[in-house]
Amino acid sequence: MIQRKQTLYIAIALILSFICADSHIAYFTPQDFQAGVPGTFTDTMGGFDATLPSVPLYLLPLISLPVGVAAILLFKHRFIQMVLCVVNVLLFLSWYVLAAILINNQIQANLLQPSFRFAFFIPALCIILYLLARQAISNDEQLVRSLDRIR
Repeated sequence: MIQRKQTLYIAIALILSFICADSHIAYFTPQDFQAGVPGTFTDTMGGFDATLPSVPLYLLPLISLPVGVAAILLFKHRFIQMVLCVVNVLLFLSWYVLAAILINNQIQANLLQPSFRFAFFIPALCIILYLLARQAISNDEQLVRSLDRIR
């Protein structure tokens, strides 16, 4: 149901997921340079490699898109909706774990200083939105069960 607040939460999270998949998450600045380089750019002139392997970081938000769409479309099955919201939360938490590992490897290999962009924090917003949606779905389920008891 489009008019439910959990649908709006999930729809906003879907839009943010798409933006996150298409954005740079960090700049890496060498310790002896002042200029920053994008996280997916390789600078061979300065003698360092500032490439962040972004394919896994690109795929996880894209994997969450069909899961979120399924959560919207399965509005009659609230338990499945709650499970799909938790799956998306776990996907975005794994995105942060993977990003931390990749950034840590990049820092250690090239002695670079990261500078995070706004796109790095978009998955946190998605996690919050999916948790809010799950709570709203749970409240709906409790309301339906309480009305079933009254009958």
